Amino acid sequence: MVWLLPVSTLAAQNSADFAFTDHEYVEYNVFYNWGFIWLEAGEVYFKTDKKSHLEEGGLQLESFGTTLPNYDWIFKVRGIYSSIVDESALRPFQHNRDTYEDGYELHNHYVFDYGKKKLYGSLENSSKPFHRDTFDLKPGAMDVLTATYFVRNMDFSTMQVNDTIPVSIILGGEYFHIYIRYLGQETIEDRKERIWNCLKFSALLVEGTIFDGGEDMFVWVTNDANKIPVMVEARIIVGSVKAYLDTWEGVKYPLEYAVPEK
Repeated sequence: MVWLLPVSTLAAQNSADFAFTDHEYVEYNVFYNWGFIWLEAGEVYFKTDKKSHLEEGGLQLESFGTTLPNYDWIFKVRGIYSSIVDESALRPFQHNRDTYEDGYELHNHYVFDYGKKKLYGSLENSSKPFHRDTFDLKPGAMDVLTATYFVRNMDFSTMQVNDTIPVSIILGGEYFHIYIRYLGQETIEDRKERIWNCLKFSALLVEGTIFDGGEDMFVWVTNDANKIPVMVEARIIVGSVKAYLDTWEGVKYPLEYAVPEK
């Protein structure tokens, strides 16, 4: 089954209903598969902050990821994503992406104009010099960071295994229609021997400098009102990676996990 509900019915109606606060911080350790060995090779954080945009209330979403210096020789990554979104339906107002991926640089800035139904982009990468472009703003279109938080606010209680959720994102000056597939409930144990009750999903990836594309990312999120990703596993061009939740602050609801008895 494919869920085709209007985007307004999928989003929370105000910030009080969101699965996260305006001061949430979560950090992940990233491991790279080297043959039969998993090496801790990077770290990623996500955070939210209160932000004013023009005369409307807003939130700033931010994510930063990096490979550790000792492992830059494998596939060096530095990336920061930030979005300013409204507090009513998580619609993006602005989005910035500045990334370096093994020699390939990309700098994108978008402004979403809902009145004129236009998307204004300032775009530059290693293959194309700086240029500006204007796109028709498609209904429900989001940047990839906003989409990550948007999905956390969805109600999965009535979903069946293999149901898919379509998501339209703007990435690198192009629209992509991807989806997230619900794979059911699963209990997992992380590298700190914490046991989590999770909802499991797969995601259709966009082909690029890191990913081959295809349904090659799996995400386990807490089976509670937070829906915080606990573990992410993905195939990449140079192998595979896993990210494990390490630390968190400012979460809206207490995170509950079990530790097995010795």
